[in-house]
Amino acid sequence: MNVRLCLLAIAAVSATLPLPREALAVDLTLTDACGKSLTGNTNTTVTVNGNSNGAINVTSFSAPYAVGIGQCDAPAADNKPRCTVSASNATLELGGSATVHAKCTTPSGSPITSYTWAGPPAGPIPGNLVNSASLTFPDAGAYTYSVSATNGAGAGPMSAPTTVLVGNSALTTTAPTCVVTVTPTQILQGESAKLQVVCQPVADTYTWTNPAGVPAASGSGGSLAFTGTPPNVYTYLVKGKRTGSADGPTASATINVKSNGTCTPGGVHFDLPLTQYQMSADVQGGDGFIAAFGFQTAGAATFAWQYHASYNIYYFPTNATWAVSQCKGDFAVAPGCTSTLGGQYAQMSVGTAGGPGCSVQPNTQYYVNIRVNTCGGTGVCGYRMYRN
Repeated sequence: MNVRLCLLAIAAVSATLPLPREALAVDLTLTDACGKSLTGNTNTTVTVNGNSNGAINVTSFSAPYAVGIGQCDAPAADNKPRCTVSASNATLELGGSATVHAKCTTPSGSPITSYTWAGPPAGPIPGNLVNSASLTFPDAGAYTYSVSATNGAGAGPMSAPTTVLVGNSALTTTAPTCVVTVTPTQILQGESAKLQVVCQPVADTYTWTNPAGVPAASGSGGSLAFTGTPPNVYTYLVKGKRTGSADGPTASATINVKSNGTCTPGGVHFDLPLTQYQMSADVQGGDGFIAAFGFQTAGAATFAWQYHASYNIYYFPTNATWAVSQCKGDFAVAPGCTSTLGGQYAQMSVGTAGGPGCSVQPNTQYYVNIRVNTCGGTGVCGYRMYRN
């Protein structure tokens, strides 16, 4: 009688045997999970049940010759090719190219006769006789490739895949952050200004919110003529977007359109033109005192108040509003052309063509208007204005 047992565990077999209830010597065949078998004689208690089918239960056994059962050797190689696949570029812009390459080996060195490529349903794919091909991708998307090879032993398994991301698919996780500028920030009715948007990463589309009564901006901006635009301060809003991304944050830029009529000084207490590198006469007054310093734009300039001849540094205004305008005494200007300053060190820069400071038209008459809001403890303060 032969009994087959697996993995040295308690096992059960059945047969129809006219055996009495007694101990028997049994010839065993032991088979492990790897398909190996060992045979031999051992003393094993076998109990014959009293039921009609005569089932035999092997309750225990000892097989000293079965040491190592359950430890399998590696399966023999099948000599079929095994492949890996790679791409020379993992991300591409539209119209870009990448080389898809298969590297295959066989245990026996048997030559490979063909390749089988699996690729996207719509997109370039290498031919089945080559292990490498340069592919061009005209459309955005994610392109995944795997490959198998065939030799004399047959076709090997498919490789793990590799993916090429093309165009917008490679950047969909990042929404553009944009900055919009307007130059100059202050113009007269009928003059033009340029709006320009720069985004990172580069936006595919732009959404503008244009104020009422002004020329509409579109795309990445451009030059706009403010003919017939009512005098006012206007704010443009814009946000960028890439295909597949969310809208980026909103960026804003403000332009101040001034009347092209005659400016009325209105409440100016001190009016003095300043040429380059000129210091003004002493200026002094109390709270609410307004001075206007006229200048002709000719590139960048900086205006700063200096030590007053009659007062020490403690008599500078502690709080004053500065504003650059084409009108004397005007403080309703674009945000970039006004500031609240005070103390011993106070200055404002003026530039053209998007330079630092308040942006103004070249070769145009402007004024630096200064209104003293708080003089300090004495009630009277003073300064001299200097232009570099």
